[in-house]
Amino acid sequence: MAVEIPGYGSFEEIARGGFGVVYRAEDVELGRVVAVKVLSRVELDDEALVRFDRERRAMGALSWHPHIVVVHDSGRTGDGEPYLAMEYLEGGSLADDLAARGALAWDEAVARVIEVAGALQVAHDAGLLHRDLKPANIMRGPYGEAKLTDFGIVGTEDAGNTATGMVSFTLGHAAPEVLQGERATARSDVYSLASTLFELVAGRAPFLRAGEDSIVPAVMRTVNEPVPDLGRPDAPIGLMAVLTAAMAKDPESRPADPAALGRLLQQVQREAGVPVTELRLDPKAGGADLDQSGATVAVAAPTMVPKSASAPPVPPPAPPARDTASSGTGPRRGVVVGAIAGAVALVAVAVVAALVLGGGDGSSDGEAAPTTTTSAVGDDGSDPTATTEPASQSEADEGSGSLTLELWCDSVDQYVELADRLLADPSNTELQAQIAESGPALSEAAVTLAQSGLSAEEQVRYQECSDALTEAGQG
Repeated sequence: MAVEIPGYGSFEEIARGGFGVVYRAEDVELGRVVAVKVLSRVELDDEALVRFDRERRAMGALSWHPHIVVVHDSGRTGDGEPYLAMEYLEGGSLADDLAARGALAWDEAVARVIEVAGALQVAHDAGLLHRDLKPANIMRGPYGEAKLTDFGIVGTEDAGNTATGMVSFTLGHAAPEVLQGERATARSDVYSLASTLFELVAGRAPFLRAGEDSIVPAVMRTVNEPVPDLGRPDAPIGLMAVLTAAMAKDPESRPADPAALGRLLQQVQREAGVPVTELRLDPKAGGADLDQSGATVAVAAPTMVPKSASAPPVPPPAPPARDTASSGTGPRRGVVVGAIAGAVALVAVAVVAALVLGGGDGSSDGEAAPTTTTSAVGDDGSDPTATTEPASQSEADEGSGSLTLELWCDSVDQYVELADRLLADPSNTELQAQIAESGPALSEAAVTLAQSGLSAEEQVRYQECSDALTEAGQG
């Protein structure tokens, strides 16, 4: 049946989905090519149509964002079916890029996802969830930039399932809780955006396998299995740490919102020495990204903080142990160095996790919390942790500042000394036990520091101690 929309002509079908059809068409009055998405009334109940009317107005109000596809017009066709007239983008989608050329360069993929994170944050602030984030719904703009499109028709935050029981998501990128029948939230979108980034870098969706006839294995892997390795040796290890956090099974363990994910990815760019992509938020809401001017944004903070108040830098993970053939100490040394390097990597991931969960902005909930610090690691194998209850808020504040930092640095020094002794005497089981026990304690203390809000001077000291720990991991 021919589509009839006043002011539009020359309709040519270019895509078809569960809720409707997308056409390439001509805006007769302005002489421009547009994309027209026509939704099927047969597939939508009355409640969903009401939500669509609300969503199309909200999407029109978001068209100012440079990374959201522009909505030119909306209404009903001659047959009463709702439609959206949007900008037509000849560059295709990131799914088209994957099909034509395979996985993207990791830095290109991260840059595009940071752009989408800004767009998604603006949509969330307007009360809209996407619910169907995937490479096919990220278009290429005229300059190669990302443009987010195709928000789920039932995508308002206060919407549950429709009366007909329809859902809108793609199996390969749906969050575990969505697959288990729970209501989608902002953190579900965060998961899907991270999963999309995984596919852009790895060339495959994280939990899908080729040749499977049933969706059950993919669902079970998504719900139960850890995030698989990217399989990209050229990608920085910090990228995998961010993906693991953003795709956590528990929604509360993920970054709180798309902007938080975007800022973590910016940190990955900084550490890798590649250009930092601007995270474009709503400037009217105080969300302009100051990264290009040298400022930085704390992950949990809704407002900008100066660089001197940012979270302490994440200690870089230790590189692999040196080749034993050149070290001259035999394979046992490689095992020992690997164990020490593993503890160093654990500390690095712990700090990333602390940033994801909202630390590093120096804020406090107003209640004194137990503070865990590490004491000097003794030769007698004594417990290297000590937990104390602060007697007052002022005491808690003191415990989260210089005192805790210096105790942690002292423990790092002791740990380095133990590592040196173990490398000289790899068969010493007592030293092995102390190394194994000290790693988690250092990790826990690193999280406490990352959440405490260090001054610029303290951050320098923190980095010195982190560097010492990294050197221990290198052996």
